[in-house]
Amino acid sequence: IQKDPASSGQVNGIAVNSKNVVFNNQVSCQDATAIYVEVDQNRIEGNHCVGGAVGLNVDGKENYIADNTVLGAADNYDFAAGNQLNLLLSEVPVTIDWPANVKLAGTLTSTSTSQHGIRINVDGVTIDMNGHELIGPGKDVTGTASGIYMNGRRGCSIKNGTVRAFPDNGVYEAQNVNGNGHQVLGIKVLSNGGTGIRLRGSNHNVQDCFAQDNGLTGIIAESICQLLNNSARENGEYGISAWKGTVLKGNTANDNVSSGIAANDGCSLIDNTSLGNSEHGFIIGLGCTVLGNTAHQNQWDGFNLEGECFVNNNTAFNNNQAGGYANMNSCGT
Repeated sequence: IQKDPASSGQVNGIAVNSKNVVFNNQVSCQDATAIYVEVDQNRIEGNHCVGGAVGLNVDGKENYIADNTVLGAADNYDFAAGNQLNLLLSEVPVTIDWPANVKLAGTLTSTSTSQHGIRINVDGVTIDMNGHELIGPGKDVTGTASGIYMNGRRGCSIKNGTVRAFPDNGVYEAQNVNGNGHQVLGIKVLSNGGTGIRLRGSNHNVQDCFAQDNGLTGIIAESICQLLNNSARENGEYGISAWKGTVLKGNTANDNVSSGIAANDGCSLIDNTSLGNSEHGFIIGLGCTVLGNTAHQNQWDGFNLEGECFVNNNTAFNNNQAGGYANMNSCGT
């Protein structure tokens, strides 16, 4: 079925059984389903579905679903388990309830202050923002909406785009028990009311991300994570904060309202730079490895270390801008 301008009221726009190809059709509905896939092994690709009770409803399995535009239905998607899903996301807010590769069709804007822009309810989802933006209702509005939200998920990937102007966090994993193994790559988080990127749990990787003008900390990752080549500036609290056992390498934090980079016990800090922050350049917990970092022009200590750290080949100058502090505090290292 190809290039069929189907339109329907009470019946489905296009309905197929097994081993069909439904490609590049324009389907509009009022009260029924735009495209209904009843059984198995169909290919549904490149269609444009508008309106209806459900935009794209797949009850079978082993179907290939790719790059369909689905808009304006009461429920845009309803999928059974066991299908290969490559979703072209065309409007928000949306909830992803199935393992899928998700790509943004363009810049998407949500006006909801209570619904997250994209809520991920299942493990193993990939969100490729495809260079586009996900925009919320505003940093300063009252609300609980985050841009991309997970709660106890595992192994999700979010990459290549911008999340801005949500009243809560930009990218948020909310659970510290089951949240595990996320990849956040090449994401800009700008002017969100809470934290730019906040990942509770463990074993996350945040790389090549940029956080600016968020109401709280720019980037937070909890235990045994990797923070690589990120930049955080002009955020309302810390630039970057990491919990126990995290590796921080090649990051930059500047002009944040609190300290630039804060690392809990047992972290490794290598080749990071912290400058021009309103408090310390680095706050470093017990038993950390601190190699080749640079701190300058911070208001308080360049390096504030708790002790029992291995510290080598770091540079600190022109700190203590507020007076009463030091380039590097005295500690039992």
